[in-house]
Amino acid sequence: MILPSILETLQKLSQTLEKLRIDYMFIGGYALPEYGLFRGTVDIDIAIGPSELSNLSQGFERAGFQVSSCSEGTPCFVLTDTKNVTEIEVWTKPDGIIIDQECLRRRRKRQIFGTDFWIIGPEHFIVNKLARKDRRAQDEEDVLSVLMNSDLKLDVPFLHRLAKQANIFPTLKALENKAKPSMTRHRQSNGARN
Repeated sequence: MILPSILETLQKLSQTLEKLRIDYMFIGGYALPEYGLFRGTVDIDIAIGPSELSNLSQGFERAGFQVSSCSEGTPCFVLTDTKNVTEIEVWTKPDGIIIDQECLRRRRKRQIFGTDFWIIGPEHFIVNKLARKDRRAQDEEDVLSVLMNSDLKLDVPFLHRLAKQANIFPTLKALENKAKPSMTRHRQSNGARN
């Protein structure tokens, strides 16, 4: 369940990004439910496509966000919704992925309480989680849950190509091997019901 103050911040953020015509997508915990796992999180992380950061900063401030130091060289800056005192990490260079046309094409639209949000595509989500410089066990568990979601059709050759580019292919393969027994059991139980 999303707290009303966080939902209000998410809606304001989405409206501001749309108004500023900024390509964006939620990454991290707010993207995870799209792929089958619901986990409570208060961290809001988004990735944005290339944009003029000085104009972007002014647009956010007009919308009621406080902007931390935001420069071309930094991979991330922080927005604070001054009304709800909610922080958002805005990634211009997310770990392991590039926000290019392919990445934007593969993102998905998700509706939360009547508001549409863009969510990172599953292959980019996996690579971003595994390429984090501060990767935690929770990140690997999140990836494992996505790999085990039998309803999700992953583009495996594309995922492997991204993983190799991000230098995390051995980690991905280990998690894929760990997910295989569960995936096999799920397929067998579905076959028995048919």
